[in-house]
Amino acid sequence: LSEGFADYVAYDPASVPTGVVAADLLEQVRAGDAPRQLPDDAAFDAGEGDIAAAYEGAWLACRMIAQRWGEPTLVRFYTEMADSAGPGWPEEVESSLGVSERRLVRLWRSYVAQLAAST
Repeated sequence: LSEGFADYVAYDPASVPTGVVAADLLEQVRAGDAPRQLPDDAAFDAGEGDIAAAYEGAWLACRMIAQRWGEPTLVRFYTEMADSAGPGWPEEVESSLGVSERRLVRLWRSYVAQLAAST
């Protein structure tokens, strides 16, 4: 969430096309290699694999949240997740967004697939 939020803040005011920002991930999806889960901490380890796709996937998750529930909800979700006193993931997903972690992942996967098909 923190990496995706940082990229969301950086790219939101820019006019860089989604197909450029998320090129690696969208190409993977078009090739039939769509991620099954949101990127976890290990996905951002350069020694473990394609970190570009991890950053792009995290950014698209934050972008989807902002588009679907509004930017204030994304900011609140990020803030609640950053607060170590809260219950953390996945409980914060449900309390902040009103959907289960599983539903959030399904929505994100569909969102990424739609972008891959349209860009």
